[in-house]
Amino acid sequence: MARRNTRTQRAPARLIPTQPVRVDPVGPGVVLTSRMMLRPLHSGDREAFVEAVDAARLALERWMPIHEEGEDDHALFDRQLRLTEEGESHGTAFRRVGVLADGTIAGAFNLTTIERGLDFHAEANWWVRPEFSGQGLGAEGVGALTDHALRPPPAGLGLHSVSAWIIPNNTASERLAERLGFKKQGESTELRRVGGDRWIRHALYQLQAA
Repeated sequence: MARRNTRTQRAPARLIPTQPVRVDPVGPGVVLTSRMMLRPLHSGDREAFVEAVDAARLALERWMPIHEEGEDDHALFDRQLRLTEEGESHGTAFRRVGVLADGTIAGAFNLTTIERGLDFHAEANWWVRPEFSGQGLGAEGVGALTDHALRPPPAGLGLHSVSAWIIPNNTASERLAERLGFKKQGESTELRRVGGDRWIRHALYQLQAA
């Protein structure tokens, strides 16, 4: 059984000033928004990442299980760090954590399975700590991520489209995707695993380059 960190007391929600989204690539692999820096995970992030996963545990387990069988939070960090480095090295993924000014990791914003064939395409997934829900950080981070994905090089990745698979009834993610211009394409014909033995049909949303 996976070892889980436990929290005996949930900190009160922290309010983050709402500002217009601004997307400025400021160097290799780094994207700034109004309130976050989207950057690759690095080895010094262990404590902050584990704390963020613990804060978001219930939401992650319901909507986006990210632990593998028998994996605790520290093993998850090691695997995510390895996947980030491999994605960067091979150009097959663009995995980023959203870091606030005080160093808090607010969530993760990822492009995976980047393909450059007849269509330059990637799949997007994301999560944000529940204590920051309703403050627009999700839309800010995903908006920055997809803007960078679809922007022509060298400023962006030059992809043609980004898709997102969302579990039905995940209203927050559905609304976020629609707000950012993703179009619902229908439900998958195949079941997709969402952790353990849970297999669920997801809805496909797609965003096309202008």
